[in-house]
Parts: sequence; structure tokens; C-alpha cells
Amino acid sequence: MPYTIKIGHYQRDNSRWIIETHTDGQGEFATARYLGRDGWDYDAIATARNIKLLESSADNEAEQAVEADAMPAMRFQNATQFVDRVRAMYLERDGEALARVAVWMRNRIQAADITEAQFQTAFGMDAGQWTTFKTTMQGLAGAYDEVNSAAGA
Repeated sequence: MPYTIKIGHYQRDNSRWIIETHTDGQGEFATARYLGRDGWDYDAIATARNIKLLESSADNEAEQAVEADAMPAMRFQNATQFVDRVRAMYLERDGEALARVAVWMRNRIQAADITEAQFQTAFGMDAGQWTTFKTTMQGLAGAYDEVNSAAGA
């Protein structure tokens, strides 16, 4: 992803305002402003920040998709990277948060947004393991639906 760096005029303490603007094919997505000094490698700073911005933006994109029970626009990642992030969410969570990921996975398979084969590959499972996992995941999603239905949600 490209970025631009604008170096402002000197301040009283000989620092300068640095403005990094990070963009992608859809436009600007992040701006960083900080006071820098002569001799600093602003390009290296922007490159390091860009890597972190892309990671956090992809994580946020995945989180928001699961919370909204929808597919993201895939602005910051490709489908394989996205499914890997969903896998990580599933493995790292428990309780209600895990159930929401299970619901999202079930709904995406039913809507044909993501195939079972993509999830199976992301989880590194053979056909038998996937069948067992899918049964558990669907059971968890169904239980979540029942609780929400009973609660009137």
C-alpha cells in the first residue's frame, strides 16, 4: 500500500510536523501526525507503521464482518487471509463470542459466501475431522440461536 510523507516547517524546538497519509486502491484509510527530528528515517517509520496498519485493518475488517454477520468487502486482505483470521477467532474464543463466530461460519456456508473446503483447509482438517468439527460448530450455532430466540432477541 502506498503512503505519502509531508514534512512541515521547523518548530521552536527544531522538530517538524510529519504527516503520513496511508492509502490503498479505494482511497485514504489512515493518517499519522507526529513531531520528528532531522536525521530520522521517515520512510522506515512509515513502512513499519504501514505493516501494522494493514494488519490491524484486516483484523478489524474480520471482526466487523463477524459482528455484522456479513461478508466484508475484502479491502485489506484476500479470501484466504480472511478465512485464516476467522479460524483464529474461532480457536481463541469461548462462550458467547465463540458461538457468534460459529453462527457466522454456518451462515456464510449456507449463503455460499465461503465454501466448506475453504474452512476445512484453513483448519487443516481431513474430511472426517471436518465433518466432526462442522457438527460441533453447527450445534453451537444452533444453541446460540435457541438462547437468542428464548430471550426474544
